Amino acid sequence: MNARLDIPHRAQRELLCGSQLFASLPLAVLDELSGASRVVEGNANQTIFRAGDPIREAHLLFNGSVTRSKIIPGGGSRVIELVQSEHLLSMGELFGATHYVSTCIGTTRTLLVAIDIRKLREVVQQNHELSCRIIKALACQQCASESGVAGYHHGMTGAQRLLDYLLELSGNRTELAGETTVQLKASKKMIAARIGMTPESLSRNLRELSDTGVIIVDGRHVHI
Repeated sequence: MNARLDIPHRAQRELLCGSQLFASLPLAVLDELSGASRVVEGNANQTIFRAGDPIREAHLLFNGSVTRSKIIPGGGSRVIELVQSEHLLSMGELFGATHYVSTCIGTTRTLLVAIDIRKLREVVQQNHELSCRIIKALACQQCASESGVAGYHHGMTGAQRLLDYLLELSGNRTELAGETTVQLKASKKMIAARIGMTPESLSRNLRELSDTGVIIVDGRHVHI
């Protein structure tokens, strides 16, 4: 991956200042993190990290779409996460492991900030506000994981599972307005793998939701 180094520290500082996770932190903290980070641009199908790699940097995604997958018994792999919005990738691994247990690949061109993991862990220990934000984000991921293990989608139709996924992408903004729009940045194959259906089933369920007036599909934009 190619780091953009024409404006040392300034680019990553501006991105971190505008991020949900790091916004409004003390300037001294942002300066520390900016000095220990780099802006990284990646191409589609480019590997960001692989299972087994030592964790040296934390990757904060700003633009683009990525998938994380794990090897399953039998030698195959399973998509465990599809990310297409601002997100600190593999947060559980960053704070609970020394080596990655998942593989992360960009499905489109990506823009990330890579932060030295030692500096990030140090700042999290020292800054109460950031540690609370990290705990909240980890708690949300834990709740989502437990819902999946408990069979949250058991008995739901494919259309219902797809609608849940679309609402997840929207950040449940429909609570604030009658309509919201999400952009499907990943391929149908990737999205289908994420929610446990075939690409053909995904297309059928999109048509079903569209026919019933729940969504309006406009290319890669979906109006809920």
